[in-house]
Amino acid sequence: VVTSIEIVENGLSGTMPTELSELNYLEYLDLSHNYLKGPLPVLSERNRDLRKINLSNNTFTGTIPLSYGIPDKLRTLELGHNKLTGTIPSTLFTSGTLRHLLLNDNFLTGELPKELFETLSLQQLHLGDNDFGGEISSSFEKLRGLRALFLPNTGFTGSLPGSLFMLSELEYLSIEGNKVEGTIPTELFDGASKESLIYLNLGFNELAGGMSSRFAELTRLQFLGLNDNYFTGTIPSSLGEISSLTKVFLQNNAFFGNANFMCANDISEQLGALEMDCKEEVTCSCCTFCN
Repeated sequence: VVTSIEIVENGLSGTMPTELSELNYLEYLDLSHNYLKGPLPVLSERNRDLRKINLSNNTFTGTIPLSYGIPDKLRTLELGHNKLTGTIPSTLFTSGTLRHLLLNDNFLTGELPKELFETLSLQQLHLGDNDFGGEISSSFEKLRGLRALFLPNTGFTGSLPGSLFMLSELEYLSIEGNKVEGTIPTELFDGASKESLIYLNLGFNELAGGMSSRFAELTRLQFLGLNDNYFTGTIPSSLGEISSLTKVFLQNNAFFGNANFMCANDISEQLGALEMDCKEEVTCSCCTFCN
């Protein structure tokens, strides 16, 4: 009885055999980091026991099969780093058991299906480097168990919904490389996620306004990316109170003033990266890079 097929980074090439759909007891399928091509394998009713599918880092083409909604125990679906096109099928969320969905680095388009926002089991969602466009949905706040949300380089526009920061489990949030505009919502500092956020990347957008002194309230924050936006004003000295920070990117904005408060020994020693516009506009004697 075959319950697991795991052949990772093994130089496999060619297309997927149709016999895969005949494996009644298959639970784990991982053929990631190979050279497989052609369409993704179609599943059948015999594949209901599948719990994990990882076909990422290949060169699969075509659309995501509707049959990927058949397994009623599926927890992990990783199809990132392929050449997939079309939309995300709503059938993926039929089982309501998905915890990890990674579809990043493809050519997917269209609106995110409403069924996605009804899958309360989701903990990790990576949709980056596709071309969805439109505004970031406020419905993400329904995904109360979400720990990681990655939406970089997806063509999103409009404002940053404050509802994202009502997620009490959210640790990683990347909206990098979109066309999101407006100011940072106050929910970042008033919402439940301020107790959980470790990674916040809002770089390469069109955000504006000043930098709030309340960033110091994000006491678990390790990574802060606000670079390449239209932020103005001084960098608040309270930023130096976040003892957990290891990487800070503030360059290519319109900040000015003195940021040497980041150079205190207890802070600067743990900073692996500190980047600002410190050639002229900002004074920073310990920055690792001055733009």
